[in-house]
Amino acid sequence: MLQRHLASALSWLITEHRPDVLHLHNPYPLRSPWVLRTAHKHGGLVVQTVSVELETTLPGFSPPALY
Repeated sequence: MLQRHLASALSWLITEHRPDVLHLHNPYPLRSPWVLRTAHKHGGLVVQTVSVELETTLPGFSPPALY
């Protein structure tokens, strides 16, 4: 299964590089609990940043002019 392979690869990367923090940027729609479980198994901290483009999310939304 692909997730097992990816979890194994992530586990190797964390072991090899020993990051202080694992930053997930826009994990949707690919977010999966295995990423968090793998990071926490190694004692790592996880930060997730979720950015939303309101123009694509809310029909009729128009951002204000910045001038």
